[in-house]
Amino acid sequence: MDLEALLRALDPDGTLWDEAKEKGIVMPGDEINSLKELGTDCEQRVKTAPMEATDEFNAFRGGTSKGYNIISRSSLLKESRNADGTENQKTLLHVMDSLANHGCLIVDMTDGDRNTENAAKMSKMWETTAAFFEKVTGDENVAIPPMQQAEGVGSSHAMVGFASFKDG
Repeated sequence: MDLEALLRALDPDGTLWDEAKEKGIVMPGDEINSLKELGTDCEQRVKTAPMEATDEFNAFRGGTSKGYNIISRSSLLKESRNADGTENQKTLLHVMDSLANHGCLIVDMTDGDRNTENAAKMSKMWETTAAFFEKVTGDENVAIPPMQQAEGVGSSHAMVGFASFKDG
């Protein structure tokens, strides 16, 4: 999926795009045609960057703080979309904010301890993954494909394969 297709999927009616344009924010795909536009873009990025530091306790407390906000698994299901099939704006903004500000999304797989079945499945998946890598990294006769550029995904940074970071 290319960047434009991703942006269209996240903002199908263009309201977020229009809002950013009104505020003078340069969006992905916009071209900077002059040093003045580049200066404006840099100034906007500096003004929107967080300035204050947060200690470790407050950074991870979640809730309405500046820390990681946990999202329930059920909020991410297709059934949680709006009646007309569009994305729930609150959920969409939560996901976008988490990825933009923290680079990750923390999902409560139990939906507040109401259903532990999916968390158990996820746990078993990680156990299986760990067992697989223990087996193949300990056996010199097994060759796992090395990291290489993924073909046909629209990004030169997309990689597939395996590399062990323990070995440097």
